[in-house]
Order: sequence, then structure tokens, then C-alpha cells
Amino acid sequence: MNYFEQLSPDIMNYMINYKDDFNVLDKAELNNYHGKFLLSVRTTGTNLLKFDKDYILAVALPIFNNPAREVLPDFSFFESIVEPYLFGNELFFYGHDDHAKQISREHALNIYHDWLPRIQQILKANAEMAVLQNMNGH
Repeated sequence: MNYFEQLSPDIMNYMINYKDDFNVLDKAELNNYHGKFLLSVRTTGTNLLKFDKDYILAVALPIFNNPAREVLPDFSFFESIVEPYLFGNELFFYGHDDHAKQISREHALNIYHDWLPRIQQILKANAEMAVLQNMNGH
């Protein structure tokens, strides 16, 4: 069974509203995905964080590249947005090696904090690449 099929019974029994968060959005993200992820669930939706470079950049870049901000935020700003959003929910699931299981909030937070240095490294490398491209006129 893929990740979506493994998660579906527990999540669909728990959710009340906005089930398309899981049935459409998360299903599309988890389709053919075999890496690590955290999924948090509330009765009115889900929040997914895949530990995948492209996904992390897709989540982070809108936070960092908001033209309304005059100064580029530091990494703590990313954490201040993502952590409460992800961990303000009630149920938590961890996927890795094509197996998904429910875990405690504490376990999910520990996994997330273990990932933070790598997430920061991905974002830093991307920012450095953008600076180099701008310097070279690309």
C-alpha cells in the first residue's frame, strides 16, 4: 500500500470538514512519493511537510520571497511560521521507507527538530545560488 492508502482510514475517520485537504492535496503530494514526511491532522484539515528539497523550497520560498517584506527574514522566521502551523493540530503521522504510522506530538516535534539543520542548509544553499545568479545577470 502507498502512503495515502495507509493513512486514509485513520484520517478520514477523524476529519470532519475540509477532507479535500487530504483526499486531493495530500494525495497528490504523496502519490509516488517514497521519502520521509510529517503529516499533522485536525478535524478541519491537514498540514504536510515532506522532507524533500523541492518540496521544502516550494513551502519556504513564498515565506522568504514575500515582496511586502523589505528585509529578507532569517531562518527563525521560517520556524516561527511552520512550527505552530504544523504542530497546532491533534494527530501526527510519520512516513518513511514506504511505511506510515501515527506518532505522538512530541515524537513529531523531535523529528522536525532533527530535520531543521538540513532544512536550513537547503534554504541557505538556495539563497546563495540566487545571489550568484543575480550577480551573473541571470
